[in-house]
Order: sequence, then structure tokens, then C-alpha cells
Amino acid sequence: MRTTPLYWAPRKDAASNIVLDVGKTFWVLGVDSTRSFYKIIIACQTYWLPIDALVPNPDDVWRSAPLPTQIVD
Repeated sequence: MRTTPLYWAPRKDAASNIVLDVGKTFWVLGVDSTRSFYKIIIACQTYWLPIDALVPNPDDVWRSAPLPTQIVD
């Protein structure tokens, strides 16, 4: 399973020491203005993950629905 750090901001130099398994499911809000990071919610907080770290969920609920692409702050 792949892992990636959480980012505090949508910048490569904003990586935290917290590492996530990217095989998990996260609530995705949208992307940053450069379309390089997804903004996600974990435990009522928002964080950023690189775009290439997430893919649509293929389960019976989401059925590989595309992830949001609207730009968020």
C-alpha cells in the first residue's frame, strides 16, 4: 500500500510528519488553484494531498464517481 504525508497547505514545502495510507477513503472537497493538490477532510479538519495520491472509490456506493475538480481555498 502506498503512503503520503498530509500537507498543511497546497505546497510541496508544507508536508507534515503525519503519513496516511492512500488506500483509505477520504472526503474530497476539491482542488487547489494549480490543480496539484486535493483538499480533504479528516476528523473535522481540512488538509491537502497530492493529486496523484487519490483515485475514485470503486465500491458499490461511489461506483468510481470522479473526484471533485472545483477549485477551493
